[in-house]
Amino acid sequence: MGTRRILEGVTREHLIARCVELERTLLRHNIPIPTISHHNSNGSKKKTGSRPFDFNRYSKRKIALKIAYLGEKYHGLAIQESVPDTVEAHLFAALQKAKLIEDWKVSDYSRCGRTDKGVSAFAQVVSLVVRSNLTSCRGLISGPSEPSSKKPKGEIDYTKILNRLLPDDIRVMDWGEVDEDFSARFNCKARHYKYFFHRDGLNIDAMQEACRYLCGEHDFRNFCKANVSAGIINHVRTILSAEIRSLKVSGVCTSGLGHHELWEFNVIGQAFLWHQVRCMMAVLLMVGQGLEEPAIVKYLLDTKECTHKPQYQMADDLPLVLYDCIFDSVDWQGSSAHEAARLDQMWLQQWQRNHIRNALLTTLLDVHGYIKTNDRNHERWRIFQAECHGAIQTTSHKPLIERPTEGSVYVDAFFRFAHYIDNRKVI
Repeated sequence: MGTRRILEGVTREHLIARCVELERTLLRHNIPIPTISHHNSNGSKKKTGSRPFDFNRYSKRKIALKIAYLGEKYHGLAIQESVPDTVEAHLFAALQKAKLIEDWKVSDYSRCGRTDKGVSAFAQVVSLVVRSNLTSCRGLISGPSEPSSKKPKGEIDYTKILNRLLPDDIRVMDWGEVDEDFSARFNCKARHYKYFFHRDGLNIDAMQEACRYLCGEHDFRNFCKANVSAGIINHVRTILSAEIRSLKVSGVCTSGLGHHELWEFNVIGQAFLWHQVRCMMAVLLMVGQGLEEPAIVKYLLDTKECTHKPQYQMADDLPLVLYDCIFDSVDWQGSSAHEAARLDQMWLQQWQRNHIRNALLTTLLDVHGYIKTNDRNHERWRIFQAECHGAIQTTSHKPLIERPTEGSVYVDAFFRFAHYIDNRKVI
């Protein structure tokens, strides 16, 4: 007969006595006694009597959050139903766990720049309505349902509380006071992107010349991925500045590396299209490799002459970062000295780990026959250079002007609209 059947046949009193006897035996042998969870009659754990959180007891205000994240392992910024591991999914989970919002869908949420899978941000800005301790402040949406007799507290430390709940590579760097009608998307004056790359024999002067064509107001339909499904048919954007610069970061030495020296493509614009920066960078790399002339940029911007986008692969996602979002209507509050030190320490630890990885890979290359930077004709070097830049080797490169083209975004938009008209419900 099984143990369960034997125990089911024992009276409650005998069962309690047996348990007490077993506990005494465990204590005599210095064996810890496992704790017993309290359950009610239907088998579920007994509730402690905690009440659901009442958001109506608190004020609500609009704020802005400045967020930094390393995007390599995330499927982009924007939350997606089919992809759980996005930056916003982690952010909303933290906001709800901290009881700062009930549901992001009703929090008047807005983001400044949508970054794609693998892309990072150092100063992404979002705005939303959150719980507040204050009854009088900038951006106040509503007060508590009932006045409190308690002495008003200081404002919630949004930076501190969220960083305790977010992954190490997603951090809230600051929070700011804004007006109740503020939108992180529409109140942004400019977005600043950086794209890092190794020099690797690239013609920097030619790339710089090509950058000059990008500045100003242009139709960038040939420098983006069509996004007709989102209703984007206007591709005119304004680039305020675009330049190639040698990377100069305090504490990071990139000089003396020869062709492996790090450079950056800096571009500032009022707004950007889907994959616009990566498409611009892809063409600039072709120019730098001598595969295209700098004037190819001017040709692609002339939509009367180049009516359809040539087919080409955009640049890799990893080196791209949303470096800054520029506002003139946000009163950033800054972090406490303690929280700022915690943020610095966390990022420093990540840098140290990656620095060790870099040392490991450098040593690995040295052990297995590192290709010297002056050996420019080595076959392995040519393959490496082509793969790093995401471009075809010079011998098989087909000029952009001769390549097959993609469909017209306006034709696509027309057929999508026609399909909608044909399938809409007739009332």
